[in-house]
Amino acid sequence: MKGKRILCLLLVVVLSLVTLLGCAPTEPTPPAVEYEIRLRTRTYSVKDEERKKLDIIFTADGESADWSLLTFESKNPEVATVDENGVITGVSAGATTITVSIGEEKVTANVTVSMRLRRVTLSSTNLGLLQGQTATLTATAYIGAQKDESAQITWSSSDPEIVSVDGGTVTAISGGKATITATYGEVKASATVTVVSEATATQVNSFDEEVVNIFGRSYIVNNALRFDHASNAIEVGVIGTSLAVNLTTSAISYMRVWVDDVELADRIKITPATKKYTVASGLEDAYHKIRIVKATEMQDAVWTVSSFEADKFATVPQKSALKIEFVGDSISAGYGSLGPAGASKTVDNSDSTRTYAYYTAQQLGADYSVVAWSGICAKAYHWASNVNMNTLYDRTSWTNSAAYTTDDEPDIIVLNLGTNEASYLSPEYGGPSYGSQFPADYKDMLTTIRSKNPNAYVICLYGMMGTNSVIHSGITTAVEQMDDDKIVYNPISITANSSGAAGHPSAYAQEGWATQLAGYIKMLPIVKDYFDQLA
Repeated sequence: MKGKRILCLLLVVVLSLVTLLGCAPTEPTPPAVEYEIRLRTRTYSVKDEERKKLDIIFTADGESADWSLLTFESKNPEVATVDENGVITGVSAGATTITVSIGEEKVTANVTVSMRLRRVTLSSTNLGLLQGQTATLTATAYIGAQKDESAQITWSSSDPEIVSVDGGTVTAISGGKATITATYGEVKASATVTVVSEATATQVNSFDEEVVNIFGRSYIVNNALRFDHASNAIEVGVIGTSLAVNLTTSAISYMRVWVDDVELADRIKITPATKKYTVASGLEDAYHKIRIVKATEMQDAVWTVSSFEADKFATVPQKSALKIEFVGDSISAGYGSLGPAGASKTVDNSDSTRTYAYYTAQQLGADYSVVAWSGICAKAYHWASNVNMNTLYDRTSWTNSAAYTTDDEPDIIVLNLGTNEASYLSPEYGGPSYGSQFPADYKDMLTTIRSKNPNAYVICLYGMMGTNSVIHSGITTAVEQMDDDKIVYNPISITANSSGAAGHPSAYAQEGWATQLAGYIKMLPIVKDYFDQLA
C-alpha cells in the first residue's frame, strides 16, 4: 500500500510539471474552410452613371457564403468603381478590371464604360436686341434621350462689352455681335446675339449704309436704289413681323430672301411695273435682319428699289470685313443652274444665287460683288457681240457707264473667263486664229484688275464647262507673264459639268466648287488672320 501511495504522488508531481511547462494536451485543429468564387459573367459593359451588380457565386465548403466576407477592388476607379456589395458604377469612358477576393482566392471581371451621348440645346440660336434690352436663353441638357434636370450649365460671352450673360439672362450693352455659349460638361451650344439701334424709315429709304447693308455694284438714281448686276442685294433691319419692298423691274425676274441668315423656301417672282412685294411676313414680333437678293442676271432684268415698309426699322450689323469680287460669264451669272439637263435656258431655270460665286460668299460669310454677263469674253466679242469684260469691269454697270470706283478694295477677286473664248475658236465661228491672241487678251484683263486692285489676291478659274487646251495654255501663259505671286490659276479641282439647262453646270455642281474654293480661300495668308479671329 505504501508503495502505491508513493507511485500516485509521483504521478501527481509529473502531471503538475507537465502543466507548468505548457505541455498539456490540446484540442485537435479543425480543417481549413475551402472558399470558392466564381463569376457567371466575366465581361461587363456599362454607361457612365449606370450601375450593374457583379454576378457572383460564392461558397464556403460548397455552401453559399456571406458576400460581406469578400473584398472588391477596381483597378481604375476613374473609369468604374465597385462598392462592398459588388455593384459596379460607370464613371468615364474606358476599361478597367474589378477584382473579387478572399484570402488567396480571387477572380477578375473586365469592365468597359461608354459615355452616353450628352448634348445641350438653346431656346434660340440667333437673337437680335436693341441696346439696353434683355432676353432669356434657356438651356436644356440631355443624357441620351433623357433630360438632365440637375445639369450644371455655365454661361459665357465672347464679348461682354457688347453682350453680357448671367445665368442665361442676356443683356445688350453696345452695338455689334457676340456669341453666348452654354457649356454642359464637355459639350456646348452657342447663340449669336446681334445688338442694334432703332432706325427711321427715312434712313432706311435713303439707303444710308450706316443703317443698311448693300452688296455689289448697286447705285442710287433718282433717290432709288438700282440693281443691275446678278446677286445685287440689300439687308434691312426690322422690328416687327413683316417687311415689304416697293420696286420696279424691267422684265420678269426673281428675288431670293433670307431672314436672320435663313433662306426662305420660295423665290418671289417679280413682274414688270412698280409694285409692292411682301418679302417676309408672320415673323416673331422681334428684331430681324432681312436680305433680299436679285437672283436674275443683268441683261435679263434691272431693278429699281424705291422704298421699304415695316412696323419699325433698326440698324443691321456691319458687313463682313472679308470682301470677294467674282468676275465671270454665264457660269457666274447662274445661267440654267436650276436645270433640267437638256432644256433651254430661261429666266425661270436660272438663278445667280445658285452659283459657285454666291455659295462661296455664303460659306465664308463674306461681303461680295458679282460682275457677270452671259456670253462675255475677256476682250473678244462673240456671244456678247457688243460688250467684253475688260470694258465692263471699269463701269458701274452696262446701263451706267460711269467709272466704278470704291475705297473698299476686295481681298479676293475670282476671275472665271475662257469658256466663251473656247467656243470662239471653233471653225464654225471663224475664230481659230484667235488662239494666238487670247493670252494677250487674258493678260490685259488681269492687268486691268490689278491696276484697280493693287493688293487683291486673284484666283483664275477655268474648266467648269470643259477645258480647251488652247485656252488652258493661254491662261497659264498670261498668269506666268504677270509674274505676280498673288495671281494663281485653278488652285481647286474642277470637273466639267453640264447637267443644268443649256449644257451649263447645275446648282449641285456649283455648290461643290464653292466648297473647295471657300476651303482654299480660308487658308490664304491674306485672310487667314481674319478666320483665326473668328475661330
